[in-house]
Order: sequence, then C-alpha cells, then structure tokens
Amino acid sequence: MVSEDEARALMVLLGLLGLLDFDGVAQPEDVRHGAGAMRFRIGSRLALPL
Repeated sequence: MVSEDEARALMVLLGLLGLLDFDGVAQPEDVRHGAGAMRFRIGSRLALPL
C-alpha cells in the first residue's frame, strides 16, 4: 500500500518512463504501453472517494 503522495510520485515517474530514451534509444512500445496502463490504474484509484 502506498500513500496518496507516493502514488502521485509513481505516476510522474511512470510518465517519464514512457517519454524518456536511454542512451539515445527510445523505450520499446510495450514499455510505454505498460507504463501508461499502470498510470491509468493508479490514477483510477486516486480518483476513488475514501
């Protein structure tokens, strides 16, 4: 379980993972897709009322 602040930080990091390239090589499509899917799941949980 992570706090709301930690979840927001994870969303930022996952967003960067989908955008950044390492050593001049873009992330593979499956990595970008996986990061986007995880951001969606975390965002959905953050939007739920407690």
